[in-house]
Amino acid sequence: MNHSISCIACATFMTTLALGCDESLVVDGGGAESTWTGNSASCPTAAPDTLDACGVEGDICAYWDEGETSQHYRECACRESSSATLAFDCYIATTLYSCPATPPVSGESCWGHVGTTCQSPVLSTCTCDAGDDPKWSCVAEHPGADLPAPPATVDPGNSIDALSAAERSAWCAWYDTAHMPPGHPPLPETPLTTDGWTGTDGSCLNGGGDFFSAGSLVHIPPSYCESNLGISTCEAPVSELTDCVLTILSSASGGHWPYHHGCARYLDKPGCLGTIVSPPIEEGASDGFGAGCDLKIE
Repeated sequence: MNHSISCIACATFMTTLALGCDESLVVDGGGAESTWTGNSASCPTAAPDTLDACGVEGDICAYWDEGETSQHYRECACRESSSATLAFDCYIATTLYSCPATPPVSGESCWGHVGTTCQSPVLSTCTCDAGDDPKWSCVAEHPGADLPAPPATVDPGNSIDALSAAERSAWCAWYDTAHMPPGHPPLPETPLTTDGWTGTDGSCLNGGGDFFSAGSLVHIPPSYCESNLGISTCEAPVSELTDCVLTILSSASGGHWPYHHGCARYLDKPGCLGTIVSPPIEEGASDGFGAGCDLKIE
């Protein structure tokens, strides 16, 4: 799915991108498509579509198409679509007008482009507002800045089904504050169903339509979280669960950018779906995993 992205800033949480030093865009006239000169060698010559196969996780590939009256811009990233495959996520596909061939720089004159908004990699949006001496104002978006850091007291390589009681308690305390700030009123232990499921009453956080965030979360008391982890047979390292949780939290708040590897490799493993993360809730559906995005506690 192509979508325009509006994300929150973060440098430390996003996958490190290896980008070329020369990041200029050279646009050829006459309807020719041009690639960003910062594209890596693994980027295809022609602009890909979402879910097209790609080669290097984290690569950013950008393309311009100069039409007679407008410019079409596409920016795509290579993401994990399963534990064994990679696919492009084309998160910006937009039409621009009167943008310069070289990406604008904040503070430089934008005379001749007043009223224009231009985009360039990575996630950079530049505007040219009217004034006596108009200058470009550019903002580079880096998703994930307000996400909480993973719990430092739990070894990220530990298998979920082998976590100790102390590790489950530490991870679930972190999960609680990932949903709400520290010091929030404690969640009540609402009655479970007769077969041991939570009742969420529609309080799901859905990961949205991105293939790398295909899950949902529910904020439950830490004691229920610990019980859910305690009965899990998921052998994934806890880092993969944390990646998926932070990816869904980012997507639910309007972002479209995976934390590290996203959810695909975690949800591929047996027993992991239902361990904190439930299937995505389809629009208009009332029941998902159990009911809503409920979790098995006992």
